[in-house]
Amino acid sequence: MVLEIWQTLTSIDVWYYDQNAVTHSLVAGFVRNGTGGPMRLYSLYLNQPITTQYRTLHTHNGVMDLVVNTEENQITGTYFNNPHQRKTYGEIRVTKESRKRLGSFGPHGTNTQEYPKRGSVRNAPSTGSNVGVADDG
Repeated sequence: MVLEIWQTLTSIDVWYYDQNAVTHSLVAGFVRNGTGGPMRLYSLYLNQPITTQYRTLHTHNGVMDLVVNTEENQITGTYFNNPHQRKTYGEIRVTKESRKRLGSFGPHGTNTQEYPKRGSVRNAPSTGSNVGVADDG
């Protein structure tokens, strides 16, 4: 998977690419609690499938709750989907390796699908997938 975060002075956009779908944020924001806890990124997203090989994969909404760990160059957290559309949930863990911008899923950004190219992706190897964290800095 590739996680790409595009931030400007007035907006934050989160894009998540994998071999099955493209996900983009409808609403996203960074939050730090009042006690100085970790920076969190919350995102309400729309997932749009790019493959038809899975009968249960349909367009759906979901939420990501991610913790930003700048010391370890990681973003970790959970996601869950609207249970009326798709009853799935899981964990996300992405690690910074480089500042290379991919804009898609696949080795070195190769893919048959064209995605919006926004932000700068940082990818790292994972078991059978491209894992990335991105920002505009």
